[in-house]
Amino acid sequence: MKYFKYAFTSMLKNKRTLVWPLFLSFLFESLFTFYLAHVGGLINRTVVLNASSAMFSMIVMFAMSVASVAIGRSFVDQSRSFGYLFKFSRLNPWAYVIQFTLAIVFPFLLIGLSFIIITSLLFYVKFGLFVLPDNMLGALFTSLLAGLILFELTVLSNGIFLRLQGRKNINFIQFLPIFLYLALDWSIVETGTHGSFYYASPFLSTTYLITYSFTDSRTFFADTLTPYRFSIELSILSGIFWIFVLLIVNPLIIEAIHLTPEGEERVI
Repeated sequence: MKYFKYAFTSMLKNKRTLVWPLFLSFLFESLFTFYLAHVGGLINRTVVLNASSAMFSMIVMFAMSVASVAIGRSFVDQSRSFGYLFKFSRLNPWAYVIQFTLAIVFPFLLIGLSFIIITSLLFYVKFGLFVLPDNMLGALFTSLLAGLILFELTVLSNGIFLRLQGRKNINFIQFLPIFLYLALDWSIVETGTHGSFYYASPFLSTTYLITYSFTDSRTFFADTLTPYRFSIELSILSGIFWIFVLLIVNPLIIEAIHLTPEGEERVI
């Protein structure tokens, strides 16, 4: 578990992993809450809880996608030494992925807890009602699940690019986690479309799970004109399926990453 300790301490010390995601996401959430959010009609606990659940699910996944950009950069830097590391140490691609994944659990839990508190405080200032998730542990766990899926997809996209193109033009996909989240989650929400097919999106499924943990309701209110009910069972299956598949595929991709002979000489 030596790599786990190294990765864990590195993430806590790296401002790009915690400080910048928290700061940028806080600015966006403040803007959305005070200037863009509009809640009409009677203001009560249920209304504020529904609004805060939608806000939290959006902003916590945005924060984790920003953190995943920084983590992805670290992964790319570490890829220089994969050939040497896996050949001359006890670490292998499978252990690397597992320990790397475990190392991000605490930072992502910290991000989730921070935005539960921040969201509740911002909505208290805005509407005068302080609300917390009906299921605090559920909100933390589902936000962590969303973050882990984002992380694993980041490793997958960077790994595929490194395998096919090497480090050349790698910067073009560094912000892919943010684009994936926006394309496969809130772009679907904004269209108001729903159905069994859309549970194939892990981000939309985890958004449903987060809002369910907040409100204890299967009705999705982000689209206030046409609220609809979602399936908890399909959402859970989607999240588990994606984590399971990515934990299997990523080590295989990493195992296939090879440096050029000149690159290996520089590492040695």
